[in-house]
Amino acid sequence: MKKLYFFLSMILLVVSPLISQSVLAQQRRAIQNKPGERVEAFRVAYFTRQLELSPDEAKVFWPLFDEYSKIIKLQHQAKKENMELVASKGIDNLSDSELNQLIDSRISQAEEGLKARVHFVKELRKVLPPRKVIRFYKAEEQFKKMLLKKAADLRENNPESFDE
Repeated sequence: MKKLYFFLSMILLVVSPLISQSVLAQQRRAIQNKPGERVEAFRVAYFTRQLELSPDEAKVFWPLFDEYSKIIKLQHQAKKENMELVASKGIDNLSDSELNQLIDSRISQAEEGLKARVHFVKELRKVLPPRKVIRFYKAEEQFKKMLLKKAADLRENNPESFDE
């Protein structure tokens, strides 16, 4: 009976790490399959660290940032759709009226983006000390630079993944 327990214990010792490695690998693959989520998780960690947000500050900051981000993402999507229209038809094939609508749309998008930014910063100033608001600006620029560098590195190391 003791040999049986010993044998089962040994099997568990050998099999447990293999199972846990398999689970971790699956989790890693799931994260890697969703690059947007990976970037978002990195953004949260990066901004929290750079702004030195306390847990209470983070509870206030992230909903404000998420609201601001949604507006900016919608703005980028509208801009992308406008550019796709230009690309599909060609500038020379669009009427002056259509071109003027695109120009007005771009101006409107820029105004909405600025309005969202001003609102976001005003709300930040209500809940964070000025030093952390300034740190946000710095962290935002650094984060953008890191993402652009990472994208450039990926393009350089794997150019066919960016060909579409």
